[in-house]
Amino acid sequence: MRFAHDQRLHHRALSPRCIRVHEPGAHPQRIKIGHWASAERAMDRDGRNADLSSHLSVLVREDAGPYLALEAHTDPHADGVALDVFALGAIAFLLFTGQPPAASDLDLQDRLARGQGLRVSDALNGAGQALQDLIQYATHPDPTARLASVAEFLEYLDLVEEELTRPDNQRLRGCEKTSGQMRNELAFVMLTKR
Repeated sequence: MRFAHDQRLHHRALSPRCIRVHEPGAHPQRIKIGHWASAERAMDRDGRNADLSSHLSVLVREDAGPYLALEAHTDPHADGVALDVFALGAIAFLLFTGQPPAASDLDLQDRLARGQGLRVSDALNGAGQALQDLIQYATHPDPTARLASVAEFLEYLDLVEEELTRPDNQRLRGCEKTSGQMRNELAFVMLTKR
């Protein structure tokens, strides 16, 4: 996704159905993303015509279900970066909890409103603060309050990996510092985006 975004190409309907893992036992795994019918380049946004491809993109978006940010249902010109970041957060929720982020669009709307984003702690006891913050701020219902990019999502994912692999005797002390730093960085990002 980062490569696609670097090329100013946004998927806009990313879901687990779009992701294929080739050679699952290999290291590193080869992962491919498909179903690009709803994709658009950032510079092409204003020039889209209603044709067969736009009808296909509606079907792809409907298939994305709870992995699609709510604004995609009401704003055909919703920011592609924000949509993809939301989808990555919702997919991370699935991967870490083993449960989809919501049963329906209404359930998703309720969960997002209640927790200002998906709360991994609702489905996973003992989730670290870095993981909770990553998923919550990637899936924030306000697109301007979400993580700003796929690159930023990956930076926070690195913090989650550090938190999960930290030795037990350092986990609490280091975790508090990391989550505090994360909150400060997220607050700064949210303030500078407004």
